[in-house]
Amino acid sequence: KVPSVEILDFDNVKSLVVERFDRAWSTSTGSLIRLAQEDMCQALSVPTHLKYQADGGIGIVEIMQLLNSSTNAEKDRDNFMRFQVFQWLIGATDGHSKNFSIFIETNGAYRLTPFYDIMSAYPASNGKGINTRKLKLAMSLKSTSSGNKWHLEKVYPRHFIATAETVGFCTIRMQEILDEF
Repeated sequence: KVPSVEILDFDNVKSLVVERFDRAWSTSTGSLIRLAQEDMCQALSVPTHLKYQADGGIGIVEIMQLLNSSTNAEKDRDNFMRFQVFQWLIGATDGHSKNFSIFIETNGAYRLTPFYDIMSAYPASNGKGINTRKLKLAMSLKSTSSGNKWHLEKVYPRHFIATAETVGFCTIRMQEILDEF
């Protein structure tokens, strides 16, 4: 569940073109209209300087609580937890609360937007780049003993199960998601 992307060539310059999920074409006006959306900092009234959980911001628990009231709660929560596994596997270390958003519908209801701003840190970890032992998730997972797990190489599937249990997400479903990868 990500925006459509394609690589296009503009005068021999390759470019990654990403479709905006926060705009739609209005056939009645013949123009683009803005679709109301808020990132998780806005939706949960958290200052933007606290976008990282490690800085006192929100994490998986708070976002999963918010998604409990989504118009598509079961699917949104499932997609969000699936995406946490994906981020871990690809080494996406910048999945902070401003990189998750909800569409605001006309009646005040909301639903999860497509995922965006996804980048793996692994390409930068070759040679003299980033040390892979230092790579951390932006949002922690629950440890099976105590505390939280942040470092990619110290995260195991059991930590997703523990996190699922903490946020009231079916642990059987969490295991199914892990098995799909």
